Amino acid sequence: MMQDKPLSREFLIKQGSCCNNNCINCPYKKNNMKITKKLCGVLLMTLLTICILGFYSCGTVDKVTTHSCELMENGQKCLPDHSCCK
Repeated sequence: MMQDKPLSREFLIKQGSCCNNNCINCPYKKNNMKITKKLCGVLLMTLLTICILGFYSCGTVDKVTTHSCELMENGQKCLPDHSCCK
């Protein structure tokens, strides 16, 4: 079984641009990889920030009240069906 030899870096440089065949010695791919890694890092940080902000904001939603009842005046939580508010 015969295997193709990888193209040399010098040969690929003479070609002038990436051929998108995933050549092992591609001199053009490394710059693309750096950009891809940076973008992945930025996206990951953005997603983590959104998740963290979403997590903390969920805890504050319950603290906003638009009504009061006897239980709430005594420092307790209002019942889920608001039967205490009558």
